[in-house]
Amino acid sequence: MDRLVLPNPESNIAQVRHASKSADGRRGDCRYLHNKISSFQWKTICKSTFDSHINSFTFVYPGWHRASTALYSRHMTSTQSPAMHRLGPEVIPTRILTNVVKVIACSCIIALGAQLELKLPYTPVPITGQSLSVVIGSLLFGRKIALAGTATYLLEGASGLPVFSGGGAGLHHFAGPTGGYLLGFLPAAYAAGWAKDRGFTRSPIGVFITVIAASIPIFSLGVIRLWMIIGDLNTALSSGLYPFIAGDFMKALLASMLTPLASLNNRK
Repeated sequence: MDRLVLPNPESNIAQVRHASKSADGRRGDCRYLHNKISSFQWKTICKSTFDSHINSFTFVYPGWHRASTALYSRHMTSTQSPAMHRLGPEVIPTRILTNVVKVIACSCIIALGAQLELKLPYTPVPITGQSLSVVIGSLLFGRKIALAGTATYLLEGASGLPVFSGGGAGLHHFAGPTGGYLLGFLPAAYAAGWAKDRGFTRSPIGVFITVIAASIPIFSLGVIRLWMIIGDLNTALSSGLYPFIAGDFMKALLASMLTPLASLNNRK
């Protein structure tokens, strides 16, 4: 039998039905189909024709779903395919290396933003670019890389690297008045990255809402930590929240201008 040619979905259906009834009387022989259908043709069948005409296949041949699933699994895991050789032993180390580079890049973005510091005379909490940098990292890399990058940044500062605001470093920063804000970066990175992964940040208004939402855990944990140190909730709010509301809205507006970054690699 000549090699199957699949020019369009309609002919795909007819030829696959014919192939499933052939092969010396073996209906749906996976090995026969594997030998007669090329890699590109089989992906076309599975990804477009099969998905869109599953009911037709099931009506003509009730066992088609089981046979095609087995054939697709065999094809994708076959070590005889040249594509599998290209994506085999090298794919996992390459992905790991890529993710490590992204995590380090995310931590560097936050560290650079932390160096943008403006101290206020009436509060122990300075204005920095850390929270905006956390959101930018989340918009670039998504929740998993952003969460790992933020955790890496915190570990770098705790281990003595001068990556905190004003070039600070050490574990004592977590016990100080800014410790709550530092810990709040973790849920903020996850929240902003989750919104990015779900496609909520494809528009400026989506980015704006994401930045405001990501600020909630930062200020919540920050104010709670200040409350524990100062002992008065109103004082903690006046020194750890109210002075930063206007600046946070400005950061959200600035981040909304970076909407093209948020639209990169969005999940469908």
